[in-house]
Amino acid sequence: MTKISPLKYMRRLLPSTSSSPHEQILLLGIKAGLFLIFLSPLVISTYLSYFPAIAPPVLYLRFLIEIVLLLYLLLLLKNPEWRPAFSPIVASFFIFVLVVGISDIFGINPQRSLWSTIHRMEGFLLTAHLAALFLVLCGIMRKWEDWRNLFRWIVFISVIVGIVGILQQLGLSFFYGPSNVRAESLRIESSLGNPIFYGEYLLFVFFFSLFLAALEKRPSLKTLFGFIALWQIVLLFYTGTRAAWIGAAAGIIFILGILLLGPGKINQKQKKCILSGILIFLALFLFLLLGYTSKTLMLAPMERYLNSWTALFYQTDVRFGAWQIGLEAWKKRPVLGYGQESFSYIYETQWHPTEIAREFAPFDTAHNKMIDLLVESGLVGLLSYIAIFTSSFFILWKNRFKNYLLALFAAGAFLTYSIRGLFAFDGLQASFLLTVTFAFAHSFNAENKKNAALPDKKFPALNTKIRIFFTLLLCVATIFLIKIFVIEPARDQRIFRQMVLAADNGETAQSLFWLEKAAKYNTYMRREIYLQGMVVADFALRKPDEKMPRDLLLAESKKILFAAGNNLAAAKDYSPIKTGLVATRLAYDLSMENPLMLAESEKIVNGVRTLNPAMPQSYYLLGAIQFRKGRPKEGIELLKKAYGIDGNAARFFWTHGEILAENGEFEKAAILMKKGIITGNWWTADNGAISGLAEIYGRLAEYEKLASFYEEVLWRYEKDRKSSNPLLYAYLFATYRKIGDWEKARFTAERLERKYPDLQSAAQELISSLGKNDDKRVETP
Repeated sequence: MTKISPLKYMRRLLPSTSSSPHEQILLLGIKAGLFLIFLSPLVISTYLSYFPAIAPPVLYLRFLIEIVLLLYLLLLLKNPEWRPAFSPIVASFFIFVLVVGISDIFGINPQRSLWSTIHRMEGFLLTAHLAALFLVLCGIMRKWEDWRNLFRWIVFISVIVGIVGILQQLGLSFFYGPSNVRAESLRIESSLGNPIFYGEYLLFVFFFSLFLAALEKRPSLKTLFGFIALWQIVLLFYTGTRAAWIGAAAGIIFILGILLLGPGKINQKQKKCILSGILIFLALFLFLLLGYTSKTLMLAPMERYLNSWTALFYQTDVRFGAWQIGLEAWKKRPVLGYGQESFSYIYETQWHPTEIAREFAPFDTAHNKMIDLLVESGLVGLLSYIAIFTSSFFILWKNRFKNYLLALFAAGAFLTYSIRGLFAFDGLQASFLLTVTFAFAHSFNAENKKNAALPDKKFPALNTKIRIFFTLLLCVATIFLIKIFVIEPARDQRIFRQMVLAADNGETAQSLFWLEKAAKYNTYMRREIYLQGMVVADFALRKPDEKMPRDLLLAESKKILFAAGNNLAAAKDYSPIKTGLVATRLAYDLSMENPLMLAESEKIVNGVRTLNPAMPQSYYLLGAIQFRKGRPKEGIELLKKAYGIDGNAARFFWTHGEILAENGEFEKAAILMKKGIITGNWWTADNGAISGLAEIYGRLAEYEKLASFYEEVLWRYEKDRKSSNPLLYAYLFATYRKIGDWEKARFTAERLERKYPDLQSAAQELISSLGKNDDKRVETP
């Protein structure tokens, strides 16, 4: 077999009609850049960002797309023939981008719509970069050979991403620390940081594998990509991504129905192959099902799929509440919507306890692509988006007989994505690969037009000096864009990471130093920085062993509060109620040493109530303020008002108890807090509540009551046959030792040993410590 050098292989990627060396160099650079772009699923960095699987690939894509766009524009200056052909897909795609841009400009916060948030990094910047990528793909990728090479590369990268996911579940991956790997839920996320994002990614690469199975001429390659497609289906199952599975099922059923029942160009032999594939798939599914029932494989994915039907038929999932909120908001601005990245504002300001959605559910999207589009860009945006799919289906249908299977698989990919979008939002990779699929559908139309460009004579060659001028101008503009959209956001991500990690390590002073450094820049993430800073400061104020000098901490906390307050008064922005409530709590805690801050706390929370009077948390905080003012009756009435809104008795008892504890009434506080834990069954899910009540008993030195409380919690665990926290036995042991009841302490250690055989050595250490007459303080959870 003749060996082909890498240089000769790259030359094969160039069109034979290209005679200019400069043109060939530009084409080679563009195609190399395109191939590098598709490495983005493997681009992660815990050094650069606190969100290692989101910000680094976004910045990587921005940088490469801007470089590739520069090279493409230089190519157009050299030869305008490389501009993309006109097609309904191109027209509808750029109309959609235009509509989204107009919606963002006239939305509730254009700056937020442009820059997005620190943990998403999407917004119009992502839309514009995807549009640039689409433009380049439509202009450069003109032959089936081009697409086959590109799809081979994408699928090859997806195999590596899948291996990373498997290694991650085996505990062999070094991409994330143990706290970031979701092994406890047994859902594969690989290097994409979220099982949902990985599931969306797998949907597209599954269809790209089918594309290759249709394009390849060698039977061995067809078989290889067929097996890779099955491998991706297995990985998709273990992501536990229900929306992706529903979409995949719809797409596969559509394709099989057309192949077996439609008028396609397939013979009986091919139909037998398809039926064999169905049997293999059913056997695979049966294997997974048996693995589930015998508990030899991962349980979480199957449980999620079974639970999804209950959520779907009874509409118990919180996302149904988010859909209701989104649709009600859209009715108020139906034409152009609110702009991108506006849903968190809408969710918080229009939430009501009658909705299914939780009070502070982490919804910055509606988890429904259609509703997201209605909210962000109105009916005009939704219709222009649907037009892209409609034109794509039209082109595929019109050119279906040129390559029947390719057209069918592309249509199946669009259908799969659309069905999935009814239950989920788009991640970075989903948006990215959807753009690639649109460009691929465009190539069906462009292929009919002989390279899809107008003759050279309609585009007279530019004067050399003019071409040099525009070349320099484009280079300078690209450098400027890279600085603004890549280098500066990377710096900001790094600062935010340092700030959060310092706080996590208990270094409050260092964390606030990084906050002050970040505040010097006019960054797109100023609101998130101040929100995080207020959380850090408030936690430090309530921390008994805080290392930062108290006077300095109080001064810095007050400075952060007022800086955040000025930012709160700005245009409608990200998560306003959550930010306002955090600011209220910080001012409230500052009032313990500066009574004047109590009025500031009340002022802030009243501002929150004007945004949404139905938020119970604002009334709980107002009630706490009234108690601190020495007005317990008014405080009780506000707590009752909050209870009247959400009907949460456990929350009412617990919050009332916390307020009493803050005002020194520990005995009453203990009674109410325990009532809250038992009423809400918080002993099963919230050891923080158990810890809080244990601290109150410790302050009262009522260790008998503390031991009785621990015993009751363990009894409730055993009664419901749930797995308890083994630390509870250790805390109960320490409590009995503090009381001096050695017999019960020994019995508690023996219970720990029987319940958790793996902790036998730890239990024996506890028993052996009974011989030591030490008077250690009681440990709390």
